[in-house]
Amino acid sequence: MSDRRPPTLGTVSSHLSLAVRLVDPFTGETAVDGPRVTLEGRSANPVRNPSGYFVFLDIEPGTVTVLVDGGSKFLDERVTGVTAVDITDPATTVDPADPTTFPVETVELTPSPAYPFPSGTTLIRGRVLDPASEPIPEASVEIRNHGAGTRTDGNGEYVAVIDPISAANVTTVDDRRVFEVNDAAPELEVNDPNGGTKTITLDDGGDSIVEIGTLTVHDVTMS
Repeated sequence: MSDRRPPTLGTVSSHLSLAVRLVDPFTGETAVDGPRVTLEGRSANPVRNPSGYFVFLDIEPGTVTVLVDGGSKFLDERVTGVTAVDITDPATTVDPADPTTFPVETVELTPSPAYPFPSGTTLIRGRVLDPASEPIPEASVEIRNHGAGTRTDGNGEYVAVIDPISAANVTTVDDRRVFEVNDAAPELEVNDPNGGTKTITLDDGGDSIVEIGTLTVHDVTMS
């Protein structure tokens, strides 16, 4: 009988440097279908864990920029100033026994115009164009004095989600339940990243009334 022993191969261990959680703001849940995460200027590829987090292991500690490819349902994101750590460093504040100290960056995504909103969601959708009718990407579109807002995609398209809506923001006009802000028709404030700003009132007398549970379409041409 041979007394040869199998070779010892040793062990390899990896350590968490950064975890990125992507949140669908419409559902409040972790976005698990479509988006991808990378680090700007780094070749590291994350591991997707069962909870949907993008986990980076054994990367050089320091400040990194997180890039999110939103896929078809979300807009792309670029998050700067994110800290990656070395949890084996004695000076780290990460406690391996306490998950609340782990290096986790939460990124709230922005639904794209292609997001599959359920029927009955109150939406305002359209395009933002320059005076030559060319699309304006990355323009911000906000409902003044309400907090709802979004930005345009690469085609200049936007979709703003109004839900949830409080009873104080609902009135009845000609048997239609419509959305108001401070007892007046909502106003869209559009900011062109090149510096222009335009405000549009959405009502029967001007553009489009915002009816509860429906899609309102309004294009904006910047001047």
